[in-house]
Amino acid sequence: MTAPATSRPLRISIIQRCRFLALLLSPAIALAGPAADPKKAGPQWNPINLAELAEKTPKVEPNADAEFLLRDITLDQSSGEGSLNTYYERIKIFTQRGVEEFSTFALPYDQHLKLSDIAVRTIKPDGTTVDLDPKDIYNREVIKAGNIRVKEKAFSPPSLEPGAIVEYRYTETTDQPAMHVQMLFQSKIPSRAVRYKLSVFKTPDYDLGNYSFNCPYQPLQLNNKDECVFEMTDLKGIKEEPFQSPLINTSASIIVCRTWPGNTRVPAEYWGEFSKKAQQDLDPRTKSTRAITTALASIVSPGDSETDKIRNIYDYCRTRLASRNIDASTQTGRQFSKFAEKQTASDILKAGKGSHDDINLVFAALIRAAGMEARFAFCNDRSRVDAMPRLLLGFFMMDDLIVGVHTRSGWQYYDPGSIFFPCGMLPWRNCDTLILPCIDSGNAAPIPIEGAPAQASQLTRKATMHLNADGVLEGDVTETYSGYQEVALKNRLANLSYPERETAVRDQVHEYQILAEVTNIVVRNATSPTEQLEISYHLRIPEYADCTGPQLMLQPAVFHKNLRPWFEADTRENTIVFKYRYITNDEVVITPPAGYAIDDAGAPGGVDMGAAGDYTATLQSGGENGAITYKRIFRLSGLTFVKKFYPRIKSMFEEIRTRDRHTVIYRKP
Repeated sequence: MTAPATSRPLRISIIQRCRFLALLLSPAIALAGPAADPKKAGPQWNPINLAELAEKTPKVEPNADAEFLLRDITLDQSSGEGSLNTYYERIKIFTQRGVEEFSTFALPYDQHLKLSDIAVRTIKPDGTTVDLDPKDIYNREVIKAGNIRVKEKAFSPPSLEPGAIVEYRYTETTDQPAMHVQMLFQSKIPSRAVRYKLSVFKTPDYDLGNYSFNCPYQPLQLNNKDECVFEMTDLKGIKEEPFQSPLINTSASIIVCRTWPGNTRVPAEYWGEFSKKAQQDLDPRTKSTRAITTALASIVSPGDSETDKIRNIYDYCRTRLASRNIDASTQTGRQFSKFAEKQTASDILKAGKGSHDDINLVFAALIRAAGMEARFAFCNDRSRVDAMPRLLLGFFMMDDLIVGVHTRSGWQYYDPGSIFFPCGMLPWRNCDTLILPCIDSGNAAPIPIEGAPAQASQLTRKATMHLNADGVLEGDVTETYSGYQEVALKNRLANLSYPERETAVRDQVHEYQILAEVTNIVVRNATSPTEQLEISYHLRIPEYADCTGPQLMLQPAVFHKNLRPWFEADTRENTIVFKYRYITNDEVVITPPAGYAIDDAGAPGGVDMGAAGDYTATLQSGGENGAITYKRIFRLSGLTFVKKFYPRIKSMFEEIRTRDRHTVIYRKP
């Protein structure tokens, strides 16, 4: 089976993901420290702690290969125009494996984030110090996607050995203030002490709230420098598992978030007030004007049905209004001036372009002008945090804006600002979670919203292949996508040049066939909001079949032969959470070399996965020129499974892998 691709390829999403991965795999990224004073001759370091240097074993976890002695992070957003963050980190290395693990550090950045004042030194077990030469800090590009560029500054601490301490610091400058600040205290290795110091921009438009996850609550208290200080000690290391809830929910974390002013701490009252204020802010901006009615006259006709009116208005908004961010599937990192511009739907319509929320604002105005009832709603982003009504951090829990339309069958929700989604389909991260309708009664509460069924998101692959006597498999492949499968890949391809799209297709094929030669690549409708995405290419795989004398042994599950297992660990700590329901449907026709006949074909069979879904694989022989036809359908129907079901889930996916390795034997008489 093919793992669902991410649908969050925006720059902010990419770099946040890089940070989370780096926090787990190379802890340098989420932390570092006070910048060196450029007026001084060199970096200023804290005195060497001889007791720490003499330690032979870790304190927090006995078998750890390395341990953070201190992480000291200062986050300064007091300017209101961005942030100036300084990081300092000190790590004790205990084993050779720790040396290997920390032999390279990488700090990601992009055009909105600058790194400076990087300083690194190693304190050897005998107390001597070795500073990293700044010339040994190098830049490399890790993600290139159209106008999206994510680079990293990488370095290797000098003279690293067991018993040594490595420490480093750097400064991070951004131009994008956020509605919320996420502070992750745990990382892959244990930590003795972690300290965050936060300074925020003060404005009467918003209050500040905070919440602690998997750790004792720490109140917002200012020190004499107007900083909020948060500290934790003796933190165990964490291991990120595939398909789990966000790190915020599964590790020691603190969130500080801006929200509309209000004093209540009663969830029902809080969300009612939040809903009312949102409605009061947004509704005046959707008044019907001449620009709105003129546009509407070109979109709908008096005789159109309710369904046709909604669809026509939806398609107009996502095709005629240029999106400032083609992938509007994520608003993570939204600036706290979220509603400051107060643009009306008419303003946006006249400009012919806007952000994700702007496009949804125009949609609501046109729906109302057409005589239908519309209301806004805020959605939980379950890729960032699990929905919890008791979490009274408005824009952190409920940040994505959609539009509800009252139809004959009840309230239906739409998101034309996410331009690649078909009418009536919402981003996966806003489904199977909670949304908050915006109404002025003050009685609104978060309500559940269900995601699309598996059949709405399909990847269909058809291949016509020929096997030669040397084991080379060659032929043509066509892939078509729909729903979440389609949006995920369109988001990935939309900002790429055509050569970059070809590279992306090759990379996708190489995930399961590293030796594959992929040529004649054609990508259709990668940027079209309404046309179906289709990819075709010529595929040649050397050494695909095993040749043993007169026999050729072939695995017909071409697209799954070398994929890694989804679940490798014997045990699990976290709930299993899949992104969305979907179907993959493969049909592969393979013609053997002349003179070869099937000696053993057998039948792969299926797997009943219960609530999780189902898997079937069939094999038909006797086609033209001895061709076989292999068909495989995998359906993922369930999304969430608590960890007690992990052995069963793992067993089912292992059984599917076994059936994917089903082998057909050809023999030359």
